[in-house]
Amino acid sequence: MLRLWNKPLQIVVEPHQVTAPMPEAGLRRDGIVVPVARPDGAPGAYDGIGKAIRDILPQLRGRSERAVYQASRLNVEVADTLVHYDVLTIDARRLPPAELDRLAAFGMADTLGLDAGSLEMRCSVQLDGLSAVVCGMPAALTDAIRLACDDAGCRLNRLEPGFAAFWNGYFARNKNDSALLARLRGSALMLGWLRDGKWQALAAERLSENDWPALSDSCEAFCRRLCVPDYAGLPIYFDADIGDIPAAASSRWQRLPSRPEMAAAADAAPGLASNFA
Repeated sequence: MLRLWNKPLQIVVEPHQVTAPMPEAGLRRDGIVVPVARPDGAPGAYDGIGKAIRDILPQLRGRSERAVYQASRLNVEVADTLVHYDVLTIDARRLPPAELDRLAAFGMADTLGLDAGSLEMRCSVQLDGLSAVVCGMPAALTDAIRLACDDAGCRLNRLEPGFAAFWNGYFARNKNDSALLARLRGSALMLGWLRDGKWQALAAERLSENDWPALSDSCEAFCRRLCVPDYAGLPIYFDADIGDIPAAASSRWQRLPSRPEMAAAADAAPGLASNFA
């Protein structure tokens, strides 16, 4: 019971809804889902997400076994469709983190046609110091999440992009330095190619069908665009229910079990630094 008491609360933010899974003593109850109201225009585009968080936290309080809600900590996972990812080629060995974030924001904003000041960045320098994995969220989104937590009297413990949480949750147990990672939520697919322990590329895709042939085709097209060497033997780790996999492909395609909670993942794995809290 003490372990349950000390765990942070958990919510997942998506463009259309905010969800709170409800684990309890090793069991899983039905989660709480609050729809996100669509904004009328660009100003205040993330106000609906902030309101949904304010609506869901009292419900989470009512169903949680943590009696002292005002002291609760909150972990927030943000859907990949609200996050921008990139691999930045740069000599980061002597750059302070703030300067690396600034350069990454300018590079990503230029690619996306955005104002660099509109992005909040986190970078993770890779093994040789000559590249970095970049995660960028709209600053207006992170501000809306923080403000909603403050209004509800809940301390924001961790704010993490979905793919980063997915990877960090498995970093300690995965032994392959070269692999393809695939995270599917609905029709939204995030792909990441890892080679010799370094991220080479990440991409957001959409699947027409939620099944293995569509996922396989998307992974193959992604690797073909990048000229991935030895793709036929590259292990593929995926987190999705995609039905049966042909026996001939089952040795390469490895379905990952339920992801560990974000707090544990953050302590266990420094693989993709991405906490925006």
